[in-house]
Formats: sequence, C-alpha cells, structure tokens
Amino acid sequence: MTKVCSVLEGLSTEGVSLLAEVEASLVLQSAREGCRLHRAHVVAIRNWLGKYEVPIDALGDERVRGYLEAYYHLRAIGAWKQAVRMRRLSLRVKKDEAVQKWQKFEQSFATVRVEEEAI
Repeated sequence: MTKVCSVLEGLSTEGVSLLAEVEASLVLQSAREGCRLHRAHVVAIRNWLGKYEVPIDALGDERVRGYLEAYYHLRAIGAWKQAVRMRRLSLRVKKDEAVQKWQKFEQSFATVRVEEEAI
C-alpha cells in the first residue's frame, strides 16, 4: 500500500493564498458563466487542487500534477492571472526538488571523498 499526502499538505503561504484567490475568482466567474463546460472546468480545478493526493514517492511532473492540471483548466476558462501563478508555483516545487536532490548528491560525494582520504 502506497502512502499518500495531500496536495495542500506542506503548501507554502503563497500556495495557500493562491488557492484562496483561485476559489474567489472561480466563484465570480461561475456567477457570470452559465455554460456546463465552464462549470466542468471549475469542478476540475477544485478537485485537482483540493482532492488530488500525490504519492509520497512521486517525482518530477507527477509531484506537481495537481498544479499542472489546474493550470490547464484555469487557462481553459480564461483565468490567465491565476493560471500563470499556478504554473510558477509548480515550477518552484520542481526546482526545490532538484535542489534537494543536488544537495543529497553533494553530501554523498563528500562522504565518499572523506572515506577515500581515510584510506
């Protein structure tokens, strides 16, 4: 059984405020738009941001899939400002993941180097 964590878990302050902004924007747009396709995109955005669970062992694009899917749906309904911010947030998460991997590599390299010097 794979453990899962919520997309909202560990979300930065910026991420939380972005979700609140997206929700407020969706409420306003939903009031103006009455078409079913628009409502379907709104539901999809809420589901990807609020209900999608990322597997703990997920890497790369899978780690930010909820953000990328929400980005697609935000673009589809014309919420460009929120879409751009969502994309930036997903890129920041991927960058942080890459930095962590690099730090682990440097630490393991330093450990190997110390062991070689001891020999």
